[in-house]
Amino acid sequence: MKKLIVSLVAVCLTAVLVGGCNRQPSAPAPTPQSDSSQAYADTPGAIIANGTIVPARHLQLSFQVSGQITGLTVEAGDTVQADQVLAKLEGRESLEANVAAAELAVLNTQQALDDLNRNAAMAKAQAQADGVAAKKALDDALTRRLLAAIDAFKKLFQAE
Repeated sequence: MKKLIVSLVAVCLTAVLVGGCNRQPSAPAPTPQSDSSQAYADTPGAIIANGTIVPARHLQLSFQVSGQITGLTVEAGDTVQADQVLAKLEGRESLEANVAAAELAVLNTQQALDDLNRNAAMAKAQAQADGVAAKKALDDALTRRLLAAIDAFKKLFQAE
């Protein structure tokens, strides 16, 4: 479970860092042209133009976990590996507490299910025992009724 959380945090932080690379820089303040640019204008074949550089691709990223980055473990230009932690988020303790609470809830639920299964087996055994006792009581009642009927016939034939 901890590996899963660490992997999720690593992926989120990677995305945050990569997303930060796509920010649009604020437009630089125009600088007055110097005499050197005038010199280029007089050079045959020279082209002077104004323009804006834009990225070829732009990505919008979103994450399941939010938070403030408290520290980076890599620098710009570093090569990174899969599952490598790139940054640390504040509030990690809170996330770990949530995971521990969820694990405890799973454990409690499993224990309740085990208790239910154990009690179901006991209830089944008790019901079977009650069924056996009820069948014996029925057999005894039928036997008594049969014996009473036999006694009645005996008395009927003895009286004749």
